[in-house]
Amino acid sequence: MDSSVPQLLDSELSRRRAENRRYSLRAFARDLQISPSFLSHLLKGEKSLSADRAVEISRKLGWSSQDTRLFVNLCQQQKAQDPNHQKLLREDLETLQKTKVKFDRLKADQFAVVSDWYHFAILELIDVEGFSSNPTWIAHRLKISVTEAMTALDCLLRLKLVQTTSHGQLIKMKNNSVRDCPSAAIRKFHIQHLQKAKQSIERDAFEKRYASGITVAVDPSQLSQAMEMIRDFRARMSRHFKKGKKKNVYHLAVQLYPLDQGHKDV
Repeated sequence: MDSSVPQLLDSELSRRRAENRRYSLRAFARDLQISPSFLSHLLKGEKSLSADRAVEISRKLGWSSQDTRLFVNLCQQQKAQDPNHQKLLREDLETLQKTKVKFDRLKADQFAVVSDWYHFAILELIDVEGFSSNPTWIAHRLKISVTEAMTALDCLLRLKLVQTTSHGQLIKMKNNSVRDCPSAAIRKFHIQHLQKAKQSIERDAFEKRYASGITVAVDPSQLSQAMEMIRDFRARMSRHFKKGKKKNVYHLAVQLYPLDQGHKDV
């Protein structure tokens, strides 16, 4: 579907609400330095912006030059009267729309990789003895649907996190990190793993899992040092498991969070 001024603004508002559930239309208007009523008219397509105003709003939103150009052209299209000017804008918009569709698909792929636990599980499953890139085999091992396995494989291939060899084998690429992902995706990823940890406690034999924790009073000034110790521990565990014959995929999670609600300024 082609983009429009209301659609781009509504998409940005939805993204911000996903990161902060209390983010309102009034807060959005404040950040854009326009009135809530004018913003409401923009979202309904009842008002338009000049090119200069469109550039100013794009900068406040922190949009890329590509998105800014698309937004400005859409705003100009709303006001254009001259047929030749309309034609030039329409041709430019067609090119920009195609580029945006590809970019949005990439961002959606990145979101999926960090929000659904089985994407990273598939990456690690590749190292397991007897691995098969057959979606049915993957689905059986991870207890997900074949459709989820197929969609995840397509996503990993598009992001170049995996590659298919000339023999049809799936291999991991060296750079398998995903950046600039919405925090909502990260929250979903961790919630899924906490749910799976709960299931493991109820399902898996004691010798196949490990769950423990400590409750301590802390000096808040020591938290950054504690988090650094956890990161170091994770790195050492990762190096440890690079050795040996790999037969299963595990997830290691460490949580450090406040239990009391005192000292809101911390």
